[in-house]
Amino acid sequence: MDKPVAVNDEFVSLVLAAKEDAAFRQRLLNILRISEPERRLLVAQLVSESQANDAPPAFVDAPSSLGDDKIARTVIDILISIDN
Repeated sequence: MDKPVAVNDEFVSLVLAAKEDAAFRQRLLNILRISEPERRLLVAQLVSESQANDAPPAFVDAPSSLGDDKIARTVIDILISIDN
């Protein structure tokens, strides 16, 4: 099932924020470069912590797709292209 457009918009905002902030971009790249099983676990932990801290739903949902290897590779390519 496709994610609602609002979640996709928040995901795009996450990537745009990484494009604009070098430190955030590097942290995101570090997460994306770990193995898929470890990344899925880390993303699940981040989502759970965000939910426990009553983070806005969009903030919780946006990074959830980063556990997917295909999406991670695409985002890595986008973020690396910024520094080139």
